[in-house]
Amino acid sequence: MRITRERMPWPLLAVLAVQTALSVSMVRARTAFGDEALYLNAGHLEWAHWLHGTQIPDYQTWFSGAPVIYPPIGAIADSLGGLTAARLLSLVFMLGVTSLVWCTATRLLRDERAAFFAAALFAVLAPTLHLGSFATFDALALLLLAAATWCAAGARSGHHAARWLVAAGILLALANATKYATALYDPTVFCVAFLSSWPDAGWQVALRRAAFLAGIAAAVLAVLLALGGSGYLTGIRVTTTGRVHGVVAASLVFAE
Repeated sequence: MRITRERMPWPLLAVLAVQTALSVSMVRARTAFGDEALYLNAGHLEWAHWLHGTQIPDYQTWFSGAPVIYPPIGAIADSLGGLTAARLLSLVFMLGVTSLVWCTATRLLRDERAAFFAAALFAVLAPTLHLGSFATFDALALLLLAAATWCAAGARSGHHAARWLVAAGILLALANATKYATALYDPTVFCVAFLSSWPDAGWQVALRRAAFLAGIAAAVLAVLLALGGSGYLTGIRVTTTGRVHGVVAASLVFAE
């Protein structure tokens, strides 16, 4: 399929070029972080388990994301080009997120200028640049979350609303499985589905669509948990829902 200017606008290309240059400059700027080594090594062991039946640790009981999603993908990149390739894979994911920010803004506002400023602002944020040079599951989780949001914004089209919502629910569930903490942003995606439908369909239909999206995501997560077993419930509790509370006062957090 030929890519036309309408499919990939020049302003978006410029934003992606700047983001790429800034993140690439950080790829070799530091040594491997412990989390990178942990997830990439876990990915290699997962492949050994799938292909040869190798016994591996119960990662699902203490990882903050499903060990069968990002780690094997990161391990492939690591096998091809080492840590640098794994970090560049994260950059590809983050470039996809920026593109989806552009597409979602265009879909919601129908204004390319607004899409440009949304994508440009996101592209140069410090966390964006950091995750684009960091070989962990964060970039993939954010890509799935952004894709779910873009699909939720498509619900304003009544003719294909159900298809967009089903796709959004599946992607949102995969984002939650990739990194459990992304569930914090699920209500935002539901609100996008509601607000994008409200002007054309009315608030009652919009509310039903948001509830339908939530139901799809919950159903997919239930299936994934049933397939994964109780170890994943333990991992969710240990790493996300049952973590020890911090001792830093909220006032200090806000001050920082």
